[in-house]
Amino acid sequence: MPARPARKIIVPELPKAVAMKLAVDPCLLKNLSATEMFASVAQAGYEAVELSPRDGFLEHRHGNRPEPEVVADLMRASREARVEIASLFIVQPWASTDSGEREAGVQGLRVAIDTAEELGCARINTEFTGTPDKPRECRDAFLRSLDEVLPAAERQGVSLTIEPHPYDFIETNTEAVDLIREVGSPALRYLFCTPHIFHLGDEIAAMIEYAAPVLAHVHLADTFRPARVILNPPDPGARIHQHLDIGQGEVGWETVFSALAQAGFGDLATVAVFAWPDRAMASAEHNRAALRTYLGS
Repeated sequence: MPARPARKIIVPELPKAVAMKLAVDPCLLKNLSATEMFASVAQAGYEAVELSPRDGFLEHRHGNRPEPEVVADLMRASREARVEIASLFIVQPWASTDSGEREAGVQGLRVAIDTAEELGCARINTEFTGTPDKPRECRDAFLRSLDEVLPAAERQGVSLTIEPHPYDFIETNTEAVDLIREVGSPALRYLFCTPHIFHLGDEIAAMIEYAAPVLAHVHLADTFRPARVILNPPDPGARIHQHLDIGQGEVGWETVFSALAQAGFGDLATVAVFAWPDRAMASAEHNRAALRTYLGS
């Protein structure tokens, strides 16, 4: 399917400069070798990656420790391309109400923390997981897992940055921020994910302002309002969202960047587009150009 043309980008009048480090999730390039992947990221204009799972490396919901040669190959390719590994992204079922599954998720996160430390990466991005039909039970499981994982993260200098994902036990901005504040650890922070905006709440600026005290990371991708999708049967309980190029959906980018500027956000942001494996480089280059327009070089 051909890519939908992006909207014309209108540069917002930002209340103050937005100086954030930009990375890209190279998931659309994961079939390339490490050398080719990092070289492609550099060619697209990025100086950092959010390294997501690939064969033999922190695969979702698997707890296998990467082989030393895999880690060494990624580190070498990162150095040669001069592209920093700024964050890792992994999903483990640490809020599962099944005790065996939860324990496996905890072990997977411990492996991820060790791997991040080995790579010299200080951040792991992840999701709450669980399911919305058992919010109390999943919350209890999540907090048990956090008790087991967070001390290792704090000791090893790795922060855990969490996003509420559609169909997690927490799906909204307010609930996620409140829980992170309640835990109160400097190693536990919040990730605001723009392609989830229509599930997170109603007012973009208000959500970012509310999250600002614990906000450490932003995922950047576009999406349509879920109501635009026709489903049969009409209400199956599905959670609809996309990860499109900036300008292809309905996210209010002027409002997003203005609110981030107003909040003084100056941390990490990752382009997290998953829709275009058939035009991976064109997608990465388009989004870098769009961000230059919004943020400057």
